Amino acid sequence: MPWTGKRACRREHFIPSPDPDPKVVRLTFTFGFMTVVVSQLIYTLFLSVFWTMWMSRAPREQA
Repeated sequence: MPWTGKRACRREHFIPSPDPDPKVVRLTFTFGFMTVVVSQLIYTLFLSVFWTMWMSRAPREQA
């Protein structure tokens, strides 16, 4: 069937894929979730250090 410019969503165009291994699905979800948690931890630590340094700076002199 030639391309007509419309979305072709016919079932025969797709190659059926086997179901993924449940262990791989669990590992992928776990590693993805842990990546988000570690990223938030690093960002929070950086923000905390920066905020502490900013708040403990010496006051500026009035001009």
